[in-house]
Amino acid sequence: MKINLTEMMRLKGRLVDINGELDSILNGINSEFDSIAGNINSSGLHQSILNVQDSIKTLGINFHDNMTSLENFMEEQLTSYSITNEEASNSLKNLVNLVQNVFDENGNILMATASATALSYNVGRKADPNIGDQAAYDSGEKLQNKFAAKIGYSEEKWQIVNETYYFFKEKGLSDEQIAGIIGNMTQESALDLRCPTGQYEGLFQWSKSRKPDDFDLQTQLDHAWREIESDYYDGKVLSKLSETTTIDDATYSFAKWFEGYTGEMNLRRDFAKAVYYHIKNNL
Repeated sequence: MKINLTEMMRLKGRLVDINGELDSILNGINSEFDSIAGNINSSGLHQSILNVQDSIKTLGINFHDNMTSLENFMEEQLTSYSITNEEASNSLKNLVNLVQNVFDENGNILMATASATALSYNVGRKADPNIGDQAAYDSGEKLQNKFAAKIGYSEEKWQIVNETYYFFKEKGLSDEQIAGIIGNMTQESALDLRCPTGQYEGLFQWSKSRKPDDFDLQTQLDHAWREIESDYYDGKVLSKLSETTTIDDATYSFAKWFEGYTGEMNLRRDFAKAVYYHIKNNL
């Protein structure tokens, strides 16, 4: 079975746009109701407005969950390495059932959530029972869309994630430590191999005095490893990273000792958790 990845990515991006548009519309409606509620004296009418706001909120949550379920399904299709004909057939049947749970025959949105159905999908996964950081893994599932948006829903950049993982795995690093590295790499360059930003370049945004001889993936990874295991930053990169066992600690350690960064870590950690979930289910 052949999947049109370009079309899948376009549809994936459109679903994200729809969610954003819906959030904007509902927020605007709620703001209008807040304004009305603040200018009336009738307690009964005020309560009616609050009830309408609650209904709108429920509508938004359910629609968002349903769209996210469809997005996650497409994400699995885009990131799966291979799929058998039987698996493909079953997955498409699941997608049809999911869409039927979201829309009725007239195209109206159904309020019954389809999130639980989406969670039963298992398209080409190679689930790893040895999850060292369960909290990060659980968070990572919810952060897949955020990570995909950061890298522009690019199939080539997912391949960079995979090849980077295998490179550092061969060096003896744990999945948690590798996810921390890739989380930093994602925030630094969005996985753009060259990513020139003034005086910095490459996946890790090297300064001119540190940059590799070339910017192909293998050269950059080799160059990064030489720095990681060398005396750079007083030889603390590898030793400090090797002490970590959680995604949060690995992300912070690599940011501090390799990138020389100790500022806000939330985005780096979110991307690392998304990568960790991907690793445990696909690699």
